[in-house]
Amino acid sequence: MHPILQKLTGGDRRSIGRANEVADEIVADSTLFAVVLEGLLFEDPIVRMRAADAIEKASIKRPELLQPHKSTLLNEVAAIGQQEVRWHLSLMLPRLRLDAAELNQVLAILDDHLRDRSAIVRVSLPWFGGHSKIVQVS
Repeated sequence: MHPILQKLTGGDRRSIGRANEVADEIVADSTLFAVVLEGLLFEDPIVRMRAADAIEKASIKRPELLQPHKSTLLNEVAAIGQQEVRWHLSLMLPRLRLDAAELNQVLAILDDHLRDRSAIVRVSLPWFGGHSKIVQVS
């Protein structure tokens, strides 16, 4: 396991562990983004949760880091049912530049999140009224 992902292990799902530290490291060294993104696909739900948290926080400061991984986010990550991953994904999706087909895919993902059993997933959804302000269509 990569040392950056090791920082996301241990404890339980009530704690973000060292996710803030990892987010800061991603902002400082963009090559770590892809490594932490791999953590979203781990079997360990704690690593997945904290990787999602770190990536979402890093993408606030460096939204361009998401773009090369758009396909992974829209397909593999969007298919993950874990609530913590879903709520962080909901916050990241508006930071992507999307074509018309991808916009429809994002809207379908968010529509699915509106029906999530987790209230946290439902309330984490960005407001998409007049989505041109939030979703950048390229």
